Amino acid sequence: MKILLISDTHSNIRDAVELIRREGDFDLFFHMGDTYQDATSIREETGLPMKAVSGNMDEQRTGPEIEVFSLEGIRFLLTHGDRFWVNQGLQALDVKAERCGVDIVCFGHTHIASDTVISSRRFINPGAFRGNVCSYGILKLDNGGATYQPLSF
Repeated sequence: MKILLISDTHSNIRDAVELIRREGDFDLFFHMGDTYQDATSIREETGLPMKAVSGNMDEQRTGPEIEVFSLEGIRFLLTHGDRFWVNQGLQALDVKAERCGVDIVCFGHTHIASDTVISSRRFINPGAFRGNVCSYGILKLDNGGATYQPLSF
């Protein structure tokens, strides 16, 4: 399974749609907020299934703030991260991840791409898909394992 990870699009729908059409073989995309409406617009334009959460720029938080689910034997938590103060570190998010029993946490908010392991859990932030450098990531799931590739253009 090939999954596009994006966050903090801040209305940059055009480049996200272009990326999805250019790559052409994603099974799903995760959108970690700012904004949830961007995620639904990308889904509508591409037909690609999504898992998405609201972020701090969503005035009314129209989407969920947290999504917990399993794919191919791996348990995920998606969140924007602002409610867990990720700008100050991952401690609060790690506590939530522990309570939810997840393997991989995908988040945004900081606009800084990262891939960190804490307490045997992987924390992935694809960075911001907006501005001079659009960063994103590709997560591949296979036989209960996950590989992540950070990318930008």
